[in-house]
Amino acid sequence: MKGLIVLLCCVAYCFAQTCPQSYTLTKFNSTEADTYNARCIDGSPFAFWHSLCDQSTNKLIIWMQGGGFCIPDSPAPGLLQDCKTRFGTYSGSSDSYTNENYPSLTTVPKVFLSRDATANPDFYNWDMVELPYCSGDLFSGTATSAYYTFGIWQSGHLNVAALIQKLIEIGVWNQYTDIIVAGESAGGLGVVSNVQYIKTQAPNAQVVAFPEAGYFVLDLPYPGIGLFNSTVPFGLITNRSKSYVNQECAQVLFQNQYPDSWSCLQPAVSYPFWGVRSFIAQNIYDSYQLFSISFAPSPLADEKACNFALSFGRDVFSGLATPISTNSTYSGIYAPSCIEHVLNELDNVITASSGETTTEIKLLGDWFNQRANAAFPDYKAIDPCARNTSNPGYVQCNPTCIDPSLSAKCEEIAAAKEAGTYTTAAVSTTSTTGQNSGSTIAHSLAFIVACLISVYMITE
Repeated sequence: MKGLIVLLCCVAYCFAQTCPQSYTLTKFNSTEADTYNARCIDGSPFAFWHSLCDQSTNKLIIWMQGGGFCIPDSPAPGLLQDCKTRFGTYSGSSDSYTNENYPSLTTVPKVFLSRDATANPDFYNWDMVELPYCSGDLFSGTATSAYYTFGIWQSGHLNVAALIQKLIEIGVWNQYTDIIVAGESAGGLGVVSNVQYIKTQAPNAQVVAFPEAGYFVLDLPYPGIGLFNSTVPFGLITNRSKSYVNQECAQVLFQNQYPDSWSCLQPAVSYPFWGVRSFIAQNIYDSYQLFSISFAPSPLADEKACNFALSFGRDVFSGLATPISTNSTYSGIYAPSCIEHVLNELDNVITASSGETTTEIKLLGDWFNQRANAAFPDYKAIDPCARNTSNPGYVQCNPTCIDPSLSAKCEEIAAAKEAGTYTTAAVSTTSTTGQNSGSTIAHSLAFIVACLISVYMITE
């Protein structure tokens, strides 16, 4: 009997799934780069990192890195980064990529990509592929040649397609029954653009979308400072990089005589057409959108800035309306009321009205596997103040937000309003009068600049 037990243990050990603790770099050669048009901004062949478990697995994570965006031949390089500034950098070239970029998957800051079974119990043993963001086009470009005077390549979508072809070549793509397409920031928008396409390439797999910090809204510029809203960069990217967008979304817009396909880069517009289960992780007060696109002052120093932030938060919440109303099997949401861009997986917690708490990685695992989550049985974890229509003005009502000082003035004003003691003079303010002087004139000029850039974008 003991001999049989030993034999069974040996068999179990031999067939146990083990996964590498680090990534391996795969770089396309020049022939493959030509065949698939898979390139970084400077024309260097595309590359990706992978960590494939040594025993056959049927589960894959595709992770798209973030990193802002750039515009080829930018009409306003001081505001919209020109792609030529990314030449030779990590964000525009594969020349510097090595295996040492990812020495260990046990200490990786993204819990979702960790091989640590304790920290990441639901996904630690999945095959993992990480796509560097070296195209500057939200993983949407379809450029098949260098264009403009300095030889810009923007082939983000073609890089995704080339990845799939490579996984087919090495014989693993067709074995997957579960594929999570995930990414953060620009990579989150890459999920939005590419998840439907990936589903068409894996018709027998359950494909799931997991955009983190990628649920961008049509935000307005801060009065007196902001020069444009998000229509300008999205429109320029679509025009310049010949963006691939969700095809069903584009078809419906075209049928409704609304030809601007850039709108399908907006998650709230394209969400009904994703056609897959989705888990959205998004800070209500996304700092990149709030400060870098809308140009709100940081920190939020007076009531005007606080009201702008609250309006922005309501826009984000409204943009999530369709996922919120979608059934819990199909849609999960983790939305803390924090002024942050990429979510703080390790420390951020959302507390339900019941007092129960959850983290992003726990809610994701529970939702994916349809396990009970005590805090949020519907898998829609949204901080209460973001849902509260009578919120007197609290912005970061989550005590686990990284930097409370960014909205300390807003919380001070909200507390005074709740106590009935608020007057303009009752709360000390850091004046932004000089910063915002002549706001009406400046806002009018901003509108003119945005219009001129838009015309430039259309005519080029």
